[in-house]
Order: sequence, then structure tokens, then C-alpha cells
Amino acid sequence: MSTLTLENGELRLDVDTKGACIKTLSFRGTEVGRDGITVGRYANRISGAKLTIFFGEFELDANENGNTLHGGTEGFDKKDWTVTDHGQDHVCLELVSEDGDQGFPGTLKVSAEYRINGGALNIVYKAVSDAPTVVNLTNHLYFNLNGGGPSGDHLLKINADKVLEVDGQLIPTGKLLNVRGTNFDHKRQKRFLPDFDCCYALNGSGLRQAAALKGCLSGISMDVETDQPGLQLYNTDTHICLETQHFPDSPHHPEFPDTTLFRGQVFETKTVYSFRQEEK
Repeated sequence: MSTLTLENGELRLDVDTKGACIKTLSFRGTEVGRDGITVGRYANRISGAKLTIFFGEFELDANENGNTLHGGTEGFDKKDWTVTDHGQDHVCLELVSEDGDQGFPGTLKVSAEYRINGGALNIVYKAVSDAPTVVNLTNHLYFNLNGGGPSGDHLLKINADKVLEVDGQLIPTGKLLNVRGTNFDHKRQKRFLPDFDCCYALNGSGLRQAAALKGCLSGISMDVETDQPGLQLYNTDTHICLETQHFPDSPHHPEFPDTTLFRGQVFETKTVYSFRQEEK
């Protein structure tokens, strides 16, 4: 385990090879994020800790109420990643997840690249497998744009008309609910209401704006761009997560965007977190 630093005057990242983790993220000297582990092989939940791909059935590690959460007990956040490239403005890390790791089929080779450009942090994940499997990767950064204090001291906007309906174990039912007139409606920037753990079905496709967050006390604003179909909104008392990803439990919902990765196919996803200073 080792820690690497990226710095350009606007942003500073301290990256830990354990879990390809962004330990701290600072903008112009203010800590705005921390503990950004890389989550996989499948971020979020898979119901029943079971997976069927073609004619193969696979028993996964059940680490939350009989379901698989964030890839299992020994997911990618618990692994030691290898640094393959490191400069002042970037770092690239790689991981090999062997066939059967946490029950998932196929040997998966994964890379994570963190690159800074001005006030923007670019995160690119890539993966290839030697057999059909499922992949859903995200970074679990905890944001507080005020440098501390309650997570409610933020304004939030999310570019989504719908949110996934879930059951009592936070497993999707398959229905998409319209956010209009509900507490889930953040289409216009408004004060953040705590106690969220839900996945939004983002509008549009390709690399586009998914969300915007502003610290009410600091005036620091962050735009989130992604090419992923979903955004998981989760918060603690002091931090907010905006995790770009595929929908939870997609392998059991053919109506959801497909997360199957075939042999030789390249999985690639990009997310950009851009920071700027505004008036308070």
C-alpha cells in the first residue's frame, strides 16, 4: 500500500493504492472530498447474491441481507492495485480479478485513471474479461464542498426525471417513478434534504451533465458529467455521494441497461467532477 499525490494549483489528490482510493480531494486548499474507493466488480446491489449468464448460474458472496453489495466482502475496494503510470497530473492503476473472485465468472483486468486538468478531475475506468461476466464500476467519493459541517448545507441539482423504485432492502422493483412533486425532485437546484440512498435514471446519453452541487457556506460549486445511465445519491450527516454507475440489480432486470461484458469486449466509462468558486 502506498500513497501518491496529484497537484496542479487548483486540485490536489492523495491516492492510495489500496482500493484505488482517493483519500483526500482538495480544491484551492479546501478539502471537498475524501475516501473515494473504487467499487466493483459490481457496484451497488445484486439481489439474492445470484447471477445467471446464458446457461451458467453463479453463487456470489452474500454480504448484505442475503444480497451482494459492492462486489462482495472482498470487493475491489479491499484489493491492492498496481501503479502502472504516475505523473504530476495523473495516475493509472491496474487490478486483475481472477475467475471466481467473490463468485463472479471470468478473469477481469481493470484499470483506473485519475487525471486533473485545471479544476476538473477526470476518472476513467476500463475492463476486459476472458469470459462473459457483469461489470458496474464507480467511485464512492464522499463530498462536502464546505470543507465540513452538515451535508444539508448544500444546493443540489440532478438531471433526471425519474428515480428507481426499490423495496425495503433497496433492491429495484423494476419500476421508474416520476420525481415531479416529490422529495426526489432536484431538476432545479435546491437545498439538499438528507437521508437519501436512491438511484436516479439520468436524462440523455453519452457524456453529459448529471448533477451540480454547491456548498452554501463556501461558494464552491461542482458539476458532474458522466456517460453512465444512473446516479446513486447517498448521504451521511456530513457528506454526500454522487456515484455515477449502471442501475443496481441490472442482471435481474432485462429492461435496464445491460451490464454484461462479453469476452474480448472493452468496458469503458468516464466521469468528470469540475470545481469552481462562486459567490456564497
